[in-house]
Amino acid sequence: MKLKLIATAICLATTMFSAQAAVKSVDMTTLDNKISVNGKSVQGESKLPMILWGADAVTIFANGLDSKTTSNSLFASNNFDFNLEMSNSVINQAKNYISGKTPYFRGTLDQVAMLNDLVYSDESLRPVVLEQLSWSKGGDNLVVKAGIENLQDLKGKTVAIMAYGPHVYFLHRVLESAGLEISDINIVWVENLDGDGSPYSAFYDDDIDAGFMITPDAFAIVEGDNAVRVLIFYSQLNKQINL
Repeated sequence: MKLKLIATAICLATTMFSAQAAVKSVDMTTLDNKISVNGKSVQGESKLPMILWGADAVTIFANGLDSKTTSNSLFASNNFDFNLEMSNSVINQAKNYISGKTPYFRGTLDQVAMLNDLVYSDESLRPVVLEQLSWSKGGDNLVVKAGIENLQDLKGKTVAIMAYGPHVYFLHRVLESAGLEISDINIVWVENLDGDGSPYSAFYDDDIDAGFMITPDAFAIVEGDNAVRVLIFYSQLNKQINL
């Protein structure tokens, strides 16, 4: 379990997908249409979520390089006892947070804002930011196919992005920088950040022109294909993602 967890969080291994796989889109609506806010008392404090991001290696290290807090770890020395859980889904994390399964939520700052909007009416559920682990300095990318030379060329194109994912504000800034509105592009909201049902797998569909991806997926998809390239990454937008 230890090696599997480290490999998932640090190496961020990618999987190749068939070009024939159909893109499955999901409904992107406000979270209150998907989650009932009925706060319950915290049932336990051991479940600590992580996301697919290199900075979460800090959490793994502090936990003793294992999913369960080890006795000689930094967390244990401060009387913490955690079970680390990989969860890139804002919906799943929000449900666990609201239901009291965990008092913790791990996400980018814009994802925390989504949670805050959802639960704000219940003062006991309003999130408090405890720590910022990092800035994105190239770990998030907009990958494009041939024919897109600049941000303005996105007009009329079809873009794949994870619904409620870490790149929603990135999309907003890209459109703002290009002088475009969200109505100027066609968005395919996919369910996952990586693996099946992600922008990476959707990119193999001929109807998809661009996709927001984490760096391992971006590097894998542009390798050996001169018609595909990274158009822009986060650090070019001046620290626009807090992780």
